[in-house]
Amino acid sequence: MGIVASVMAVGAGIAGFMALKTSVDSQFVTESYKMLSLMNGNLELEALVEVVETGERLKKDQIASPDTKIRVITSMQEVIYAIKEKNRFAHSASVTSVAFSPDGKTIATGSGDNTFKLWNLEGKEIQTLKGHSSGVSSVAFSPDGKTIATGSGDNTFKLWNLEGKEIQTLKGEISVAFSPDGKTIATGSVDNTVKLWQIDGKEIQTLKGHSAWVSSVAFSPDGKTIATGSQDKTVKLWNLEGKEIQTFKGHSSDVTSVAFSPDGKTIATGSYDTTVKLWDIEVSKEIQTLKGDSSIVFSVAFSPDGKTIALGSYDKTVELWNIEGKKIQTLKGHSSIVWSVTFSPDGKTIATGSNDNTVKLWNIEGKEIQTLKGHSKRISSVAFSPD
Repeated sequence: MGIVASVMAVGAGIAGFMALKTSVDSQFVTESYKMLSLMNGNLELEALVEVVETGERLKKDQIASPDTKIRVITSMQEVIYAIKEKNRFAHSASVTSVAFSPDGKTIATGSGDNTFKLWNLEGKEIQTLKGHSSGVSSVAFSPDGKTIATGSGDNTFKLWNLEGKEIQTLKGEISVAFSPDGKTIATGSVDNTVKLWQIDGKEIQTLKGHSAWVSSVAFSPDGKTIATGSQDKTVKLWNLEGKEIQTFKGHSSDVTSVAFSPDGKTIATGSYDTTVKLWDIEVSKEIQTLKGDSSIVFSVAFSPDGKTIALGSYDKTVELWNIEGKKIQTLKGHSSIVWSVTFSPDGKTIATGSNDNTVKLWNIEGKEIQTLKGHSKRISSVAFSPD
């Protein structure tokens, strides 16, 4: 009996060690994802801090697998190289966000050089707007096209008119969304709150409930509900009066992306935990978990008819799933991380932006139609004109 007990104890010890090893590998991979995501959002200092802290832990670690260590070191080198490159070639800083005006006649671009520019369709620069002290990582037009919102690595959110005059500066905001009628702006903040603002910059409401940064904000198609994703691993729904309606729990890591279906009945959420979850708003529960090739999901998009979901991920692919949770297609062609994915307004074409410095166009059957080359750095945002 003593021998049996000893064998069982050894077996339990081995099982425990293997579980610990898997947990450590998973933690290091998640940290490598985070540093790349921070770098992509022009949060260079935060990315560098993540590199230093992860590097210190990696030096002391004796459990993580060699493959995991190589993967993490590669991510660390990519971040450090990007920072050096940006400092060395300051005038050719990366373009991190692109948006068309609602009439399709003006393009706004945000850059790592701390500015954003307005262009006409002939490529002529109309205006260069300065005011942020760090890279401009997010640009959005209001639905009426009269106001532009910019988010930056300096943790501020600014409103501008088309003449280039700064209307308002809001501090601590990292994610932004306009309501469908253009009268309300929702912003997610590093102080764990969501704020609602009038178009003139007057604060209407502060929504409190998350326990970590609010990294993604979206309005429902009817404009009556707001969905927020957070680093606290939860998704929350709020009404316009600021009341929390529902909290969805299920992700095991940060929520990176939130999107409403066109009919407003379903939410898709992407996460560092490598899954996309679909939630039914009416019955307040998770209806599907889409788990592809075990890679972090950076971008989620519904097709205009609401029947297909596209996932852009760390493993260089884009996956197409139907609403029933069946994978339809995997789009392979990029040689690095896919940061952004979007459907054309007619739903027949998909555009993807990647760390390999290219944009690819695909048809709905998953065939690559075109590769657009010209950028010298990663493509972290893609958008179609209204037509």
